[in-house]
Amino acid sequence: MLFDSPSLGPGVLVPRYDDVGDSTAVGFDVVFACEDDALVLVSVEPTLADLLGLASPSIQSFIGSLELTGPDGRVRRALPPALLEAQPENTWIDSLSRP
Repeated sequence: MLFDSPSLGPGVLVPRYDDVGDSTAVGFDVVFACEDDALVLVSVEPTLADLLGLASPSIQSFIGSLELTGPDGRVRRALPPALLEAQPENTWIDSLSRP
């Protein structure tokens, strides 16, 4: 799924699932690939889906506040991902449902 950050630009959200007893824990990684081989990875470890649902607005706000500044002082933005599956109408929240 696409994930757009105001400061980092377009990224890709990859959901992760772990079976814990009778429950399924949900987490995700968001990857932003910038020019000059710079990469930003935000990883949210799998947890109970209800807890992640409560924390998601804060997590999204945190990701939106991140900036990548290079050694030259220039702020880097992610390049648009080259994925056929990633469509702008899909949002990060859609990915929290297990297929």
